[in-house]
Amino acid sequence: MEELNQQVVTSSEQLQSYQSDIIDLRRTVDTLEIELQTQHSLRDSLENTLTETEARYASQLAQMQGLVTNVESQLAEIRCDLERQNQEYRVLLDVRARLEAEINTYRGLLDSEDCKLPCNPCSTPSQPSSSVPRTVCVPRTVCVPCVPCHPSCH
Repeated sequence: MEELNQQVVTSSEQLQSYQSDIIDLRRTVDTLEIELQTQHSLRDSLENTLTETEARYASQLAQMQGLVTNVESQLAEIRCDLERQNQEYRVLLDVRARLEAEINTYRGLLDSEDCKLPCNPCSTPSQPSSSVPRTVCVPRTVCVPCVPCHPSCH
């Protein structure tokens, strides 16, 4: 009987030890379940934050792309304006060059005609001509001083 009592005591001690281990393991399981729930909550929170961040950045990206498109459109418009103005400028330069050539042609014609005019066309034969320049009246009522003609014009 002593042996049986010894076995009961040993079994009882083992049972208490196992029960203590079970209690410790249950506490560990409870702690781990709480930790697992905490980690799930953290993961869910991070996923929500990621989703919100992606949505915000997608919105900002779309806004920036709209701005870039707008600036590109303005740039294309400015380039067209510059090209148009450049074309107009070239046309005006061409017109200017032709007008200057025409003015020079008329100036040359006028200079050659001035040499053919008498030096004092407004004087009458009874008035002696003097060496002092007089005013010559030409058509369109423009008065210009009469300068003696160059000897090379005669």
